[in-house]
Amino acid sequence: MFKEAIYHRPKNNYAYAYDKETLHLMIRTKKDDVTSTSLIYGDPYDWKDNTWQFTSKKMKVTGSDSLFDYWSIEIQPPYRRLRYGFYL
Repeated sequence: MFKEAIYHRPKNNYAYAYDKETLHLMIRTKKDDVTSTSLIYGDPYDWKDNTWQFTSKKMKVTGSDSLFDYWSIEIQPPYRRLRYGFYL
């Protein structure tokens, strides 16, 4: 895995509110380098037994160019707050 090609910015076109309830998130990887990507996300204040409660959802390749693949996902956090990460 080429870690130097992985890119996400938590604003602009990589993370934005689509409407009042929906967020769109995107991450970039080197072309044909990563076989699957998942978003790990949850409410930052949702803890049970000292463990953060999260959900994992598979992302889809929504675009490619000669150098990169672009993975996207749409989610609707119930409390309009979010902590997230990516599993590649």
